[in-house]
Amino acid sequence: MSDENSVYCHDCQAILKNDLYIELVRDYTNEPIPNVPYTLTNNKMVHSGTSDSDGINLEKGLTSTPFTVKIHPSQSV
Repeated sequence: MSDENSVYCHDCQAILKNDLYIELVRDYTNEPIPNVPYTLTNNKMVHSGTSDSDGINLEKGLTSTPFTVKIHPSQSV
């Protein structure tokens, strides 16, 4: 019996990966936080990036589990 037409995925981890836009903003003013390094973590992965001049970055291939974001500003934001 072949699982070629199976309802189960052949590579579930590849299917569960997503591209995600990260936008860093200040809590009360909702203003972007530009050019700031950050770290995304969950129970299986640690991923680092830096926001662009609009406080945004595209992260590719993340798993579809919740992440915690930690901002590493070189100065107070």
